[in-house]
Amino acid sequence: MKKKSLVSAACVIVALIGVAVAAWAWLNFGPLPSGGPAEYHVRGKFGPVAAWSLTPIHAVVLNDGRVMTYGTDHNGRQGGSLLYDVWDPAKGLGPEAHLTLPNNVGTDIFCAGQVLLPAGDGKVLLVGGDRTVNGERNWSSPNINMFNAQKNQLEQFPVKMAQARWYPSLLTLPSGDVMVAGGRVDKTSYTGNVEVYRQDGTWGDLPQARSEAAFGADNWSYPRMWLAPKNQVFVLSVTGDMFYMDMGKGGAVRHVDLPKDLAGQSHVYLPSVMYQPGKILATRKGGKFITVDINGEQPDVRPAQGQSIARLNASMTVLADGDVFLNGGGLRDNSSVWFAMSNRLTQLWSPRTQNWTQGPPNRRTRLYHSISMLLPDATVLTGGGGAPGPQDNLNIEIYYPPYLFKKDGSGQMADRPQIVGAPAVTSWAEQFELTVKAAGISRVTLVRANSVTHTVGFDQRFTDLKWSAGKQAGHLQIEAPKLPHEAPPGYYYLFVIDKMGVPSVAKMIWLRAA
Repeated sequence: MKKKSLVSAACVIVALIGVAVAAWAWLNFGPLPSGGPAEYHVRGKFGPVAAWSLTPIHAVVLNDGRVMTYGTDHNGRQGGSLLYDVWDPAKGLGPEAHLTLPNNVGTDIFCAGQVLLPAGDGKVLLVGGDRTVNGERNWSSPNINMFNAQKNQLEQFPVKMAQARWYPSLLTLPSGDVMVAGGRVDKTSYTGNVEVYRQDGTWGDLPQARSEAAFGADNWSYPRMWLAPKNQVFVLSVTGDMFYMDMGKGGAVRHVDLPKDLAGQSHVYLPSVMYQPGKILATRKGGKFITVDINGEQPDVRPAQGQSIARLNASMTVLADGDVFLNGGGLRDNSSVWFAMSNRLTQLWSPRTQNWTQGPPNRRTRLYHSISMLLPDATVLTGGGGAPGPQDNLNIEIYYPPYLFKKDGSGQMADRPQIVGAPAVTSWAEQFELTVKAAGISRVTLVRANSVTHTVGFDQRFTDLKWSAGKQAGHLQIEAPKLPHEAPPGYYYLFVIDKMGVPSVAKMIWLRAA
């Protein structure tokens, strides 16, 4: 009897190993998209792997189109106290395109939060980060810093936050203020306090916004929050709970009276994104997706089509045409034992059809501390991973979405429309003129300049703009967004898309608060 039990147990183990090997093979090698160049216009393609001066754990697009990254040293070891990198995409992917500089502010900005400020000076706000106590890392920092893009240097802010924060989220409000929420205070405690950087350069708190349920122990890690109508902020917790903050009442928080199993549980490293004003696509446990529409009186939560297993530490990126690009992740949270279960397959989601299309595989595994972000040329920068991890990736890949290729299956890049003239500044509901060079325009879109880390895109958003043909050939009359919650002040990519669905290279435009 004992021998029979041992045989049965051995069979179970062999079966589990077989399942694991099959899952690994499927996730890494098949069924991989076939067709090569003949399907670039359907699936897109990745360029070659390019070396990076550090592991890009954090990335933010500057107002001049350059990209600041930080998070490790030159060897990919944890720590943002040593250096940071500024990459100029116009100079290519070689070392001459990088300006790697020392961090002289005394703050380890590893696992901080950052966002490009909506003022016209192009500064980046960085809050919190890592602190070493008695030789032990991963304590929280209360420090506030600024990156001055004009001087290419980090600068200390004269005050500190009321709470130390590690893994905080930032959100630009319609007023131009930036809200800071979540994060760990120390290794055993969290904070429900909410603080704010005001557009006049001062710092303060929102005492009415305190909520342990929304931002405390259950939802402290880079909490997911978005602007909602009626001067509100919407929070979707990993527990499935939902909250509204009334910014007209000092940020007062109310719990949404809906069963939390409607949204389902998530994980702090499962991605979500606002793909249209007030509409969110979110990944939940079990490989499921949901959409959440927050434009009504109550959130409208619905299951979305498709499943995608092994997406812990994946990224979602809104593209120039409003589709969503999903890449990276694994079956377990960055465990070296489960490294074989990493997911190199990519997917594209269409808001119009609600369907998923299989994309090409990443050339490198993108797990914990990887990033993905849209660039002004309508490609996607994806890279990093590690510190710690089963693989330290001091490298990036550029993804070229399907809209950049001719539809004839040749695999050749399509001719792109061009924006010849555009204003540098606009404001809500303003009319402005574009001068374009194109055979025909079908859409004009606005995408927020990206700031990403840990599967989160701070302020990431997309909107179609109303437009009409001008009196002269090649001239378009554009209407800026009317509602501040649909497009808060700040820097945006402005794209024109031709009748074949091909986007231009973006013009950076500053949407100024009225």
